[in-house]
Amino acid sequence: MGWIEAIRFVWSSTRKDSDGKINGFLYKADDPARADYLEGPKFGRRVFLSFPRESFERASAFEEAFRAAGLEPWRYTPNDESEEHTYNRDTDVIDQIRGFQRDFPGASERIEATIRRCSAVLFLISSNSLRSAICQAEAFIASVIHNYGDPQHASVYVLLEEPVEPPVWLEKYWRRVVEPGIEPAIAALIASEIDAAAIKLQLIEEQRARVYR
Repeated sequence: MGWIEAIRFVWSSTRKDSDGKINGFLYKADDPARADYLEGPKFGRRVFLSFPRESFERASAFEEAFRAAGLEPWRYTPNDESEEHTYNRDTDVIDQIRGFQRDFPGASERIEATIRRCSAVLFLISSNSLRSAICQAEAFIASVIHNYGDPQHASVYVLLEEPVEPPVWLEKYWRRVVEPGIEPAIAALIASEIDAAAIKLQLIEEQRARVYR
């Protein structure tokens, strides 16, 4: 999938309605089921971790490093094992996301609600994550939430477990190759930047609450 298709997909999802509001596909600030998001504690030192199930051991090591650095790791846990459905890697990423939304209509909202409550996002990218509809959805949602300012200074961190290209949604963000024992260094990096990221997201989300319905 190229950038033209990606732009068309995002544009079709974010057209304004007759009141000048974005016809919310992510941001639904008036949803009473999400009152805790705008009224309760937000962001803080939470880090969302996206990874395929094959990377569980490495993800667990990162979560341990996060806790040691004073961070709070979060992840999305599927309600149904069938949500972890994988697609052939050659399948267009848009088809992956649309198929996932079609087959599991509530899952995308749960992923979005989880990621929105975190100040930073870490992605473990591999051939397995590229085949995972959940990982693709997480990448798309995070790229929309953190689409402000300089992407190289956004609180989105991409780690390559293999020599593969990340999803198109993550191409513009900071990345590096995974090395043995890298977990404490990445945790320290995120810990040094997350407080500023939380303040920025607070301001951005307050503005989005006025724009999105």
